[in-house]
Amino acid sequence: MIEIEKKFLAQADDLKAMLNHFTLPDGYSATDIQYNVHHQSRYYDTFDLDFFKAGIALRVRAMAHGDYEQTMKVALKPGDIEERKEINLALANDKPQWEAFKNHFHLENADRLIDSLIPIFDCNVMRTSILCEQDETPDGQDPFRVELDFDLGHIIVEDQSEEVAELEMELKSGTRDQLDQFARNVRMYYPFLQLSNISKAQRGFTLYRSILDNLPN
Repeated sequence: MIEIEKKFLAQADDLKAMLNHFTLPDGYSATDIQYNVHHQSRYYDTFDLDFFKAGIALRVRAMAHGDYEQTMKVALKPGDIEERKEINLALANDKPQWEAFKNHFHLENADRLIDSLIPIFDCNVMRTSILCEQDETPDGQDPFRVELDFDLGHIIVEDQSEEVAELEMELKSGTRDQLDQFARNVRMYYPFLQLSNISKAQRGFTLYRSILDNLPN
């Protein structure tokens, strides 16, 4: 599937306050809320980050009830995180099955690269998700629905970490223009939100690379 989303960064205290007193713009209503779901994800790549360099992110996430899910996200345009191809596969344990994704990317020496995948970093966040929709839908249009994900936690590479405090708006139904308008409406209430084009994967792999660059020769 094609994932379309917008990402906003904030200070952790601001995001917590926003979440505790969140108000939707006029004309939108919440249809479902899930509070404080622990998302524990491990991202994989080769030592040289061959997949990251090709715009591909691979992760395994621990799900509720002891299940796992592996995900591949592929950038459709270099540097664009707002629209990406996403493929998910349910797992019975935390052992990845990357061969199942081999037909969905085009890299030279794919078999060798898959065999060279190693854990690079972890991302642990508490997520509160709010599914909301527009109250009125014009005739002939699909209803506009969006999922708001408030993520608070850390990206961890070895003994170093970076704080995560971000809001993701993922389009579930409707158009990208509607998502853009909704995002503008939300920012009128919460102007501290800073639009970002840097994904968690990019942050984690960049931290990993900076650690390697600073290792003594």
